[in-house]
Amino acid sequence: MSKDDAYLFFKRYDINQNGKLTFVEYCNAITPLSTEYAQLITGRPEFYSLKPIDPAEYFNVDTRNELRNFWKVIL
Repeated sequence: MSKDDAYLFFKRYDINQNGKLTFVEYCNAITPLSTEYAQLITGRPEFYSLKPIDPAEYFNVDTRNELRNFWKVIL
């Protein structure tokens, strides 16, 4: 991510323009614009917090790799 990309990202999602992303601003940035997909994500129950599951098993290997790549781009 270049400095220009970071600048544009914050310009778009930092609603109160304080140079920091609040949790709500961050959620707005990563929630899909499509209502259908947004509802799929936000309507998902807290399945994993109710069972004693190792966090490494929350997602399959491919999904974990995709999430890792996503965080590398964002951060």
